[in-house]
Amino acid sequence: MLTVFLRFMPQTFFFANSILGAALVVNDGNHFKPGWKVLSSRTAAITDEEHSIAYRVGWIDANNNGKVDVGVDVVDFHFMLQNSTGKWSVKHK
Repeated sequence: MLTVFLRFMPQTFFFANSILGAALVVNDGNHFKPGWKVLSSRTAAITDEEHSIAYRVGWIDANNNGKVDVGVDVVDFHFMLQNSTGKWSVKHK
């Protein structure tokens, strides 16, 4: 089972909404293997058969207008896996 912890960040609009993004990830994940869920906190307990991933959304408001402008602003996201040591692994380009 893969468990998603959502790091809440203040965002506006659909493309930078980490709550909506995490819900979509969980929904997609459950199509492949049932049991995906959003944890209540970053320290919530998981079983030995679960894995914890974090989903982080970043947004740079290039024109400072307070909303996401597709094609102008930079919106990205990252997935990180929590290792058995408690540390996080993330793949960068």
